[in-house]
Formats: sequence, C-alpha cells, structure tokens
Amino acid sequence: MLSHSETLQRATDACRTRQHWSAFAETPSSKLHGEQAPIDGQQAFERQLGKPFELDQPGETGRLGKEISPYTQQALGIDYPAVDVEVLCQAALKAMRQWQTVDPNKRALIGVEMLRALEAQLFENSHATMHTAGQSFMMGFVGSGANSLDRGLEALVYGHKAMTDLPATALWHKPFGAHTVALEKRYH
Repeated sequence: MLSHSETLQRATDACRTRQHWSAFAETPSSKLHGEQAPIDGQQAFERQLGKPFELDQPGETGRLGKEISPYTQQALGIDYPAVDVEVLCQAALKAMRQWQTVDPNKRALIGVEMLRALEAQLFENSHATMHTAGQSFMMGFVGSGANSLDRGLEALVYGHKAMTDLPATALWHKPFGAHTVALEKRYH
C-alpha cells in the first residue's frame, strides 16, 4: 500500500493529467484483501444489528430509525441519533477554528488517512449498503465504496490545491505618492 504522501501525490498527478488512477481496489477479491476480510466485514455488520448506532457528537435529542432490509424483509434494529442541528453546527464551527491552524499539507494527509480508515471498513459498509439502500453487495463495494472513496480523494486533492496555490506569506509593495508602502501578508 502506498504511504499517505504517495497516495496524495499520485492522486494529484491523476487530477492534473486527467488520467485514470484509483487508490482503492474496486473488487472484493480475497486475493487482494485476504481470506478473512469478507468474513470479518460481514461479522462486523451483523454485530451492528439490534443496537443503537452511537456517534460521539453534541446535540443529541433522541433516536431515529426503523429500517427494514430489502433483502431479508427483517428489521435491522439499528437506530441513529437525532440531533439539534444548531448545536451540531456550533460545535463544527468551534472545531473549524482549530482545524484552520493545521498546515494544508498535514490537513490533506489527515484526509487521506481518513479515507484509508473508511477503506478498511469496505466489507462491513457493503453489507450495510445492501441492507439499507438495497444495492447488491458488489455495487455496495464498488459504487458506494471504492468509487466514493476515489471521489473523496479527488475532492481532497482539489481542496489541497486551492489551499496551496496561494503562498503562506507575501511581501507586498505599493507606491503611494513619494513613498512605498510595504506589507507582510499572511494567508490561511
């Protein structure tokens, strides 16, 4: 597997040249993922059944969800937090202030790490996609899995590009009458 830096560079090159490149395998083949990955993924999904889906987030006001699997016609028994959107948005804005202090390159590498963590759950998420959205396992793995991760990586690349196209600092000079004004500018 490529390092996060190598993944970011390969994805950046692919976006710049518009050539095909995927960081994520589009097949659930055991030859690529190991014999145990499909089994572990299904078991991980099954452990979610009949339990609340917990998210550590502020503003929870109750629980939602009465999903029925389109495949088994059985209730999944999973519920999800209902939230006060205003409280959640305020927490996101507070977190964003700290996130803004992180160097753009480090932000991008953290984003790649997050995508890799999601990739590690592809088999579990493919089962969840089957039993919630009604897609086949293969479509859950490819379309809602690997292809979605590729689009996330592409968005990350373009965000990184936008942040790094501007210099972090610049010395700006402007003639002003008989004098020159000089400003040291910082961008974030």
